[in-house]
Amino acid sequence: ADPFQIDHSINVAAESIALAFQIPVSGQRRTELGLGALLHDIGMVFVSSQTAAKEGTLTVAEMSRILAHPRLGYALLQISSSSVWFISNHVALQHHELQDGQGYPCGLFGTNRIARSEQEMFDPERIVQIAAIAATFEALSTDRPRCAAPVALRPWGCAAS
Repeated sequence: ADPFQIDHSINVAAESIALAFQIPVSGQRRTELGLGALLHDIGMVFVSSQTAAKEGTLTVAEMSRILAHPRLGYALLQISSSSVWFISNHVALQHHELQDGQGYPCGLFGTNRIARSEQEMFDPERIVQIAAIAATFEALSTDRPRCAAPVALRPWGCAAS
């Protein structure tokens, strides 16, 4: 397994759980969120390690495969896990969705606001958004093959090594 991907998944899970404690999200939902965040990039098993680590511009075929990883991961989780893990499976599917509808794979629109009703706090889509925020933060704050993290977002403001 790719050490970068393992670290990334662990970090996204930890950040998701930390956010869930702040909101707060109930214990069972927090468990589902944590598991989903840990497995959010499971679809990357369908992307070659060469493509995942490639520096520079991806080909159309390589980019297409990367863009397919949320759907592929969701499908894998659907056939290999219990329906009890509904939120976990949806974290894999929706972790690249953006509030403005420009995300993938579904182009979902969100309602990014702080104030939420009690019912909305436990809505699975809202819980999935926590993992999307954590995954985005993790991607922005970590050096990756195609882009380095801005200095301000690196741990302790360290320069790239």
